[in-house]
Amino acid sequence: MEISDLDPRASTALQQAMELFLYMADLEGYSERTITQEALPVLQRLYDAAIVMDADTSSLEAPLGIALGEIFRANGDFEWVRVADEYGAETSLAVPGTTLTIHPISMIAKRIDAREQLDLAELVDDVCTRVKQILAEGNYTER
Repeated sequence: MEISDLDPRASTALQQAMELFLYMADLEGYSERTITQEALPVLQRLYDAAIVMDADTSSLEAPLGIALGEIFRANGDFEWVRVADEYGAETSLAVPGTTLTIHPISMIAKRIDAREQLDLAELVDDVCTRVKQILAEGNYTER
């Protein structure tokens, strides 16, 4: 697994996905221009709508996943990175200076594809708790 900083193309895609989420969130009454913990109820409503749609929802996965990632960032020390392995490359979050990564876009995409009912606040709490536990135990490598 290779972890690198976002290149200009990935940075632009990240920004565009954030802007798309903020546009959708604005339609839901969220008027902030940044994605914070307060966006979680809106993200939950958009996720809940996505899992019951009969239409192709693939275009929602990146904006919702990036919003989830921003909420993770609001709850912990994470930075956006590119993670590449034998399966491809993905925009993900890493704890700075470590190989400890989480993949919010994949988290959302897999669950939307499976039409999984999900409490996103619980997911955020569970993942952040697990990351803190891994860090406290020292079960990671530095990069």
